[in-house]
Amino acid sequence: MNKFGKNLMLWVIIGLLLIALFNLFQAPTGRGTEPPLQFSDFLEAVQSGQVTDVTIKGNSITGHFKDNRAFSTYAPDDPTLIATLTKHGVRIAAARLHLAHEENPNADEQKHREPRHQDAEQR
Repeated sequence: MNKFGKNLMLWVIIGLLLIALFNLFQAPTGRGTEPPLQFSDFLEAVQSGQVTDVTIKGNSITGHFKDNRAFSTYAPDDPTLIATLTKHGVRIAAARLHLAHEENPNADEQKHREPRHQDAEQR
């Protein structure tokens, strides 16, 4: 193969690799992501035995139907939700909400110290 043919093949391969990398890192829009489930539809699915498991994180609920499809929904404050899930044999997992101040436990102390340091520098 001549020099031009080798260069052309090299650039075609590089181009294909770049396209593959671009597609790999694209957001998975449209690939199996379902719109959020309405809470009333979620309750109907639970009561009809279609839900196998849920993870509750604050008011967000994610889980799976019996056919392995994933879902997500937003739950209003419903004091009977856990009882309803348990009654219908749904496995329940709870995840902790991470608040902004929990990421850096010293953030509050640093906030309170900063003005004092500024005052001290001004004196």
